[in-house]
Amino acid sequence: MSDHMVSQQQPGLLDATLSGLLVRSGRQDNVAFAELYAALRADVHAQARRDAYDVDHVAGIVCGVFLEVWHLAAEHAHDGRGVRKWIAGITQVRVDERNRHNGAGRRFLADYDSHSERELSAVLSSSDSRTAV
Repeated sequence: MSDHMVSQQQPGLLDATLSGLLVRSGRQDNVAFAELYAALRADVHAQARRDAYDVDHVAGIVCGVFLEVWHLAAEHAHDGRGVRKWIAGITQVRVDERNRHNGAGRRFLADYDSHSERELSAVLSSSDSRTAV
């Protein structure tokens, strides 16, 4: 059953599942983080693609969002906000940052994106999953 089908049939179940994955991610559980990434990557990508001025920045935005989730999961796992809403907020901040710096600092952004991609790949690969960045 796909996440979309679950959310249509039992929206609370998916929210509870995502919350559980966030809690486990906050404990540095790479497997849970890989599952959270797999569940929400398409949503983050779609939001970034829709709102970013330059679609070439979308992959970097997605990596940055999930690195922030990985690093801040423990702090936000029990704050009462929905996981999707929290991650959508992070995505919007990342998109706004990119839009403000569109054209300026491209080399810096390219270096940052390269570093982010390597770090995210390391976190995901240590989960022994086959999740692609």
